[in-house]
Amino acid sequence: MVVIKSEIFAMSSADIINPLLKSENVIILGLLIIALHLYKVNADGENINEQYPSGGFTPRHGFGGDCEAEQKMLDPMIKYLQPNDIASGAYDFPGPEENLTLCTRPCKRNDARICYYKFHVDRFVTMGLPCRNCPNPVEQCDRRHCIPADGYEKSIVVVNHMMPGPSIQV
Repeated sequence: MVVIKSEIFAMSSADIINPLLKSENVIILGLLIIALHLYKVNADGENINEQYPSGGFTPRHGFGGDCEAEQKMLDPMIKYLQPNDIASGAYDFPGPEENLTLCTRPCKRNDARICYYKFHVDRFVTMGLPCRNCPNPVEQCDRRHCIPADGYEKSIVVVNHMMPGPSIQV
């Protein structure tokens, strides 16, 4: 035991760094450094001077700019807008006040439209245990996590336990 402890304390920094440089960990470290740098860049971007944006930035379509003009331009797309949580039933009968804007989040001038999504991809079975006796009675098919699909039991891949998966919007 004493020999093992002395070997641990005798390790130099090169002994620790060399295994990291010889494996795929270099890629992971590089991606981590890039992610941290991008986080700092995005965090600094919150205090943009709207009249004279830094770095020669000019607002354009899809990257901030005139939010109202973009909403009017994309207005025909409202009927295709799907909320992220379509399975809850909260969006089954949208009122006119919900269709006034296409934006799914607050629109800010000169703000980058960067979206982050969390997807959980998993294997699942249609007509599985959550469906119980679906389709007899049909109400069983509406149970949480029940994916009846075409009524036959088969393996599928689901995203966030939904089929089809969640919509991706900006």
